[in-house]
Amino acid sequence: MVEMSDVQSKYLTASSGKYEVKLTYDYKANIKDGSTLEVKDIAKDSFEYQTAMKSFGAEQSEETLFEDMIDITIR
Repeated sequence: MVEMSDVQSKYLTASSGKYEVKLTYDYKANIKDGSTLEVKDIAKDSFEYQTAMKSFGAEQSEETLFEDMIDITIR
């Protein structure tokens, strides 16, 4: 049995300009040492935004537009 005091958390942080993201994880996440976190703003008028909206199954309308969308990647 692993006691909570025995589990050591690690952190990855990154910023997109609008948002700062902090990822807290432990050994169970299987994130390799030396990994980095990347955060990128996605503009509403971009192909990437349209693709993401389609993957959500949403048609672009005033009701489904997100004010901001970001891409978070662990490398």
